[in-house]
Amino acid sequence: MDKTLYYLVVDQNYKEIIMISKDLLEILCCPESKADLLLDGNFLVSTDKKTRRRYRIEDDIPIMLIEESEQLDMETWREIMKKHGKQID
Repeated sequence: MDKTLYYLVVDQNYKEIIMISKDLLEILCCPESKADLLLDGNFLVSTDKKTRRRYRIEDDIPIMLIEESEQLDMETWREIMKKHGKQID
């Protein structure tokens, strides 16, 4: 039996959006800054204050290309960090 833990993200109607393994999330990092990533809906968000990258997840596959990512404005990035209980300097 597979004992891999998964994060399952659902929307307000309990419709599955994405499923990503905990192990995968723990080894992935931001390709630009090498910072840790947070799972936020169907995105992975870099914890790096300087780069503030957000990577989308499509069909349960993280798209970890810098040129395909979005750079968040500081306010949006801070809100996401606060939502996930991350300290920001």
